Amino acid sequence: MILPDELENVTFLQHLAPAQLKKLTLLAQLQEFQPDDLIFSEGEHNLHIYLVLEGEVSLEFRVPRFGGIEVLRIGPGELLGWSPVLGGRPMTATARASTRCRVAAFPAAQILALAEQDPRFGLEFFRGISAALAQRLQATRLAIPHAGRGKFHTLREAAD
Repeated sequence: MILPDELENVTFLQHLAPAQLKKLTLLAQLQEFQPDDLIFSEGEHNLHIYLVLEGEVSLEFRVPRFGGIEVLRIGPGELLGWSPVLGGRPMTATARASTRCRVAAFPAAQILALAEQDPRFGLEFFRGISAALAQRLQATRLAIPHAGRGKFHTLREAAD
């Protein structure tokens, strides 16, 4: 079970109204992962999106000539796995727990239904997804030249 105050502290949700946050809390399912546990794989279809509550998650991409590389790590308050709410596309990365993690999993179909019922929620939620996509793109640009050296960036480093 996820408590409402846990979601209040999630950076990604900071622009939502209290009533919207309460609706999200009712949809949230707590999932816990140990280091090296696979959360989802690149190319698979997933029915959930996630918010990291505790811990750190590694995002890996398959890159021609390099194979699988860790592009960045995300931590508490950050979105993980938006593909299911963007037309049900396959996951664009592999997510693996770097540390012990607690994540809030949300059924994508219910998030989409909530966005249709409450356009203000939908606007704020998808604005957050857009910001996360921009950060991940920047982190990917920074990581690919370093792929052969095993280096990665966190989202905070990519924003600098």
